[in-house]
Amino acid sequence: EPIEIEPGNLMVNFAPAETLCTLTKVVFADDGVSVVTTTPIARSYNMNLWEVAAGSFATSLFVDKKIICYSKGCQFVLPPAISYISSMRIQFQSTGVAKYYLTSYSYAISERDEYARFLESVTFGV
Repeated sequence: EPIEIEPGNLMVNFAPAETLCTLTKVVFADDGVSVVTTTPIARSYNMNLWEVAAGSFATSLFVDKKIICYSKGCQFVLPPAISYISSMRIQFQSTGVAKYYLTSYSYAISERDEYARFLESVTFGV
């Protein structure tokens, strides 16, 4: 379940083993319910440091204020979320709301499936 994050100074732990954590900006339509766009900002996975997501929007957020990492997590500053999207193809102004969300995804497979995956990859499925 995504957790809404308020703009400002943020300290976030690294993602646990076999987990992906993402920080995204979600822009809602004027109705406040329909999602117009979801933009990745940063991620941490499998106990690694937080890193800036690919793309010009995420990069622009961290030009002056970089992600600062410590032994347990990373710190960064999120500016106020505005509901304006601008790119080469899209220009959209919404009176709706933009919010930041932190979401975690876990992945696990059974030992049997792990062996099957290994055998398929080393035998080329033969």
